Amino acid sequence: MKTNIIIFNRVPLSRSPYHEWLDLDAHALYLLTDAGTADDLGPARAAYAEIHEFEHYVHNANVELCARALGRRIAVEAIVAYSEVDQIRAARCRQALGVPGQDLVSALAFRDKLDMRDRCRAAGLAGPAYARIGDVGDLRDFIDANGYPVVVKPRLSTASRSVVRLDDDADLARFLVRGLYTDIDVGPPAMVEAFVEGDLYAVDLLLAGGEVVFFEALRYVNTCLDYSSRACKSVGLAQVPADHPDVSRLDRFCRELLRHFPHPGHGGFHIEAFVSPHEVVLCEAASRSGGAGVPQLIERSAGFNPDRATVQLQASHGRDRSWLGTSPGSERAYGFLLLAPGDVAGGWQTPVRSELEFIVDYEPAAAPCGAIDDVAKFAAFAMVEGESIGAMQSHLEQLERWFHGDRSGDRHE
Repeated sequence: MKTNIIIFNRVPLSRSPYHEWLDLDAHALYLLTDAGTADDLGPARAAYAEIHEFEHYVHNANVELCARALGRRIAVEAIVAYSEVDQIRAARCRQALGVPGQDLVSALAFRDKLDMRDRCRAAGLAGPAYARIGDVGDLRDFIDANGYPVVVKPRLSTASRSVVRLDDDADLARFLVRGLYTDIDVGPPAMVEAFVEGDLYAVDLLLAGGEVVFFEALRYVNTCLDYSSRACKSVGLAQVPADHPDVSRLDRFCRELLRHFPHPGHGGFHIEAFVSPHEVVLCEAASRSGGAGVPQLIERSAGFNPDRATVQLQASHGRDRSWLGTSPGSERAYGFLLLAPGDVAGGWQTPVRSELEFIVDYEPAAAPCGAIDDVAKFAAFAMVEGESIGAMQSHLEQLERWFHGDRSGDRHE
């Protein structure tokens, strides 16, 4: 008899073909998805026991009610949800329906940035001064006690949305005009912390049976905060040498963090941390694989898709490791950039195709991205490769010059 799996999904099924990722002879798939994401399924629609589509999926509470109704009608073996926007509601549904997997305490630990800081402090991990913001007085008091610069962030935001660095009282005054309260004297749950110096890394891990079975550390090219504040024209991630001293420090830090954070012992985890000569400090952690171009990079470098691995691990409660070691991967080095638009007023247009031979993946945005205020808005995504880390880094620099108008560089490795 097939086991029933509920799937929360917000991306096109071409990117997340659950009917190919999961064994249809063993599982019946009940898909709850954003409207339009299943439009191109064609005959593959028959692979799903039911498909429920929702307008305004991210904020639509009917998604959660639908999952609960399904759970009263069928016996649910697992609930799969690898997108960050689905973590909390999937956890609530698991608890309501008695389904194993990530519970609400765990989901909040990896979504609520204040909870993350509290848990790091309790574990004795290094971290900046920080505080909860209940009102403007809390923010002013923190600045008076700790000085500038500070970073204000919503506790539950994604893609660095509404994260702001304040360097002085003038920044604070501008921010307070519209940045703190979304209604009369009321704002979303927020926090403030001292600005952290250091090189920023993103680490992707996969756990099975409580053990780390995959680890990849990538170094940021610029930062999400700089990009969303338009201090730079691109943001991305790039591989670093496996023997770089920061990698071993990050490995120890991430394992220690996961030892103190609640989780089901399986699935994907994305941990961002600042590394300085003296300490490793958490930026944020998520119980999912990395976004943007991370899945494509890992698939090229390691030979498997981490989103697929996460789905299979969640569906099997950590037992399915068939994705591991299925391909030898590549010995080449990879990095990617999310690229902001150039000078549109001056006649710049998004290149419709890549012209550099070392670009292995190039995707212009489907629609104009508008004003850049978070990393979900970009004009194009591009990934490069190189025979070495140094060559790849050089290619990233050439990529940005080419994209923003300098087409005079060498087009070959």
